[in-house]
Amino acid sequence: MEANQKFLHGTLEVTIFDATPYTPPFPFNCLYVNGKPTYVTIKIDQRKVAKTSPERDRVWNQTLQILCAHHLDSTITITLKTKCSILGKFQIQAHKINASFPQRSNCHVTLYQDAHHCSSFQPPLALCGSPRKLLEDVCKAIEGAKHLIYIAGWSFNPKMVLVRDPETEIQEARGVKLGELLKRKAEEGVAVRIMIWNDETSLPVIKNKGVMGTHDEDAFAQILLELACTREGQESRGMILMLALLVRLLGMYLPILSKGGVNNVTLVCYPTSSIANLTHQLTVSSSVSNDRNWKVQVFRSIDHVSATQMARNLTVERSIHEAYVEAIRLAERFIYIENQYFIGGCHLWDKDRHCGCSNLIPIEIALKIVHKIKAKERFAVYVLIPMWPEGVPESEPVQDILHWTRETMAMMYRLIGEALQESDQMGHPRDFLNFFCLANREEERKGEFVPPYSPHPSTQYWNAQKHRRFMVYVHSKLMIVDDAYILIGSANVNQRSMDGQRDTEIAIGCYQPENDGNKTSPSDIQAYRMSLWYEHTSLAEEIFLEPQSLECVQKTYSLGEAMWKIYSGEEVVDMEGVHLVNYPVNVTMEGIVEDLVDGNGNFPDTKTPVKGRSSKFVAVDYFEIFVTFYWGDVAVSVNEVEALLDLFKKLSSSIVDDGLLHKEELQLALLRTASSKNLFLDRKKGAIEFEDFVHSLNVFHPRASLEDKIDFAFRLYDLKETGYIGREEVRQMLNAIFLESDLQLSEQYLEAIIDKTLADADADKDGQINKEEWKAFVVQNPTLLKHMTLPYLMDITTAFPSFIFNTEVDD
Repeated sequence: MEANQKFLHGTLEVTIFDATPYTPPFPFNCLYVNGKPTYVTIKIDQRKVAKTSPERDRVWNQTLQILCAHHLDSTITITLKTKCSILGKFQIQAHKINASFPQRSNCHVTLYQDAHHCSSFQPPLALCGSPRKLLEDVCKAIEGAKHLIYIAGWSFNPKMVLVRDPETEIQEARGVKLGELLKRKAEEGVAVRIMIWNDETSLPVIKNKGVMGTHDEDAFAQILLELACTREGQESRGMILMLALLVRLLGMYLPILSKGGVNNVTLVCYPTSSIANLTHQLTVSSSVSNDRNWKVQVFRSIDHVSATQMARNLTVERSIHEAYVEAIRLAERFIYIENQYFIGGCHLWDKDRHCGCSNLIPIEIALKIVHKIKAKERFAVYVLIPMWPEGVPESEPVQDILHWTRETMAMMYRLIGEALQESDQMGHPRDFLNFFCLANREEERKGEFVPPYSPHPSTQYWNAQKHRRFMVYVHSKLMIVDDAYILIGSANVNQRSMDGQRDTEIAIGCYQPENDGNKTSPSDIQAYRMSLWYEHTSLAEEIFLEPQSLECVQKTYSLGEAMWKIYSGEEVVDMEGVHLVNYPVNVTMEGIVEDLVDGNGNFPDTKTPVKGRSSKFVAVDYFEIFVTFYWGDVAVSVNEVEALLDLFKKLSSSIVDDGLLHKEELQLALLRTASSKNLFLDRKKGAIEFEDFVHSLNVFHPRASLEDKIDFAFRLYDLKETGYIGREEVRQMLNAIFLESDLQLSEQYLEAIIDKTLADADADKDGQINKEEWKAFVVQNPTLLKHMTLPYLMDITTAFPSFIFNTEVDD
């Protein structure tokens, strides 16, 4: 019903630039078409709403504005024509998401929830089918490849073994490393293309594996990479697409028995009509899907810097975000989300409204619930996230993310609470929206593995071993709507993934037409969700088939509450394979989010506040800063930005801990001369922020240009800012150099050096050094740059690690 009320409403702005020459299929259709005036018309459904002027050269550069109030299922038709013939036509569905790739029909989709299911994993539901073994299917797909294997991802470990199960059906593949398998296929003539992220913090010179542990250097060392994929003929179109989100090709092997591990999801899809010869290799895991035709569409977050061809001349594609929003708006009964992050809608937060987390997904969910409350209809949303994001729990980045997550939750519950009060309905915000996470706790058993070394007492790891509990990390990125539509891919629910101009992401939206809106017929998506819920809860309740019902909501909430008490309690009690716990917050009837009453506000075994803590520094995205600086001709790399942030924090908190570097702090901690301080703080009202700090220090980097270094050195000693260095300024310059070198010279000797310096540098003999004279003098005496720049940064090797390996300045 809601979909019928949607309109194409607003002003449609269309710019027609030009048309390429057109060759008709039959010459007599348009005998002199190139010489005739050509124009473009625009229709909405069958009504013409705009037309360009006729132009013989087919160049218009005209912008047309069209007022629209049409049904959402309208068709926009753009036609290129002359007075007597139609040269070309292009149609756009009004409701179509702004994606590069169209929706495809007749596809086969297999949904996986883990890297490997042992044969013993069998939910007591007929519709769930047999256990699914993703890594073995990946191995089979690679073995069966005839033309192309293309791997693109955040990480890639060529040492990873795909097949390890002793009971596997492909015994010959056991123990074979992924890199060896790919090399063998390349030797067979299959084009192997691997594109991975180059972690800037991977420094093989000092044997640093990198902060993110992506194994990129291992991949570069072992496999010859080709970072381009050419398009070939029709035969390459029958292709298996595997969004192996959980594997990350890191070496994770997570067989599911009844224990906790990283929770992930993925899928495999391919067009059934063009890959019949491979159907024996990817056996269908669920008997329900044998005769199902799926509709599948690929969505992306990407911009023109990362993609050479963008749809309809777009510079940024945010179709993943648009797909999420559209699916949420069309939801009728329930939404189930698993994601590594859940942050958005900052413009409606109580705090930090300008932090940049502006994606609409959390707001759209809250508004959907508000709409259902006002309509007095049942609706439920389940969101599964990790207790805290990956990283050190007490670290500032993790604290920031937890803070933004709490702000997101608070915003959503506030809107729901207000809607309940306005509607005078009896109910609680948690009747409609609940957040969960995964955890595990086990009693001690005979014969279990005993770590050879004990961690340091009172650390998080030590506490976890003592209390025998740990959180199960969630790395999934999926949304299921009404058991009829699934959106699954690499994108997190945060700004980095949804923005389109930051991380590049891919996702797929899938549904089976015969199940679209059918509440009674079981679907593969429903079977998949039920299998997921069985893994999380060890239950296969009939009530789980109606997730929107209040009974189902209350069942999952009460289970999560009971499991949280077991997990967080002092006594070690086995959770017996149930991993679902409520996210540890309390929600009032009014929709106010608070810490739990019976807790200390921290996650168990940590000193990490559940509500997080907002950093004094504006959220620092190292990569975003790096990109900004890179395009601004700044030489720092990603890991150097991170090192500089640590340095900035130390300096800026030495006197006033406010996230700014004040002139007193700069002079005390870093620079010894007042002129140096003024160069950094000029026009900054006595203080600078981190970005200004990095820009200012760029001149000290080995890769900074010689022109910049010379200019900085000149301004450093042009104390009076006259555009000249006079005798007194030369004196202060020399005093500073000698001070750094701990040299003490007589006044007579100092005067002789000043005379010699002016004699060599002052070409026009006017008693002072201008900028051109200074440049020539420095070129002849390059050691001046060493003495007048680097020594003034006492922590230069900390700030710029590449100085250790890359400096061209002799000691």
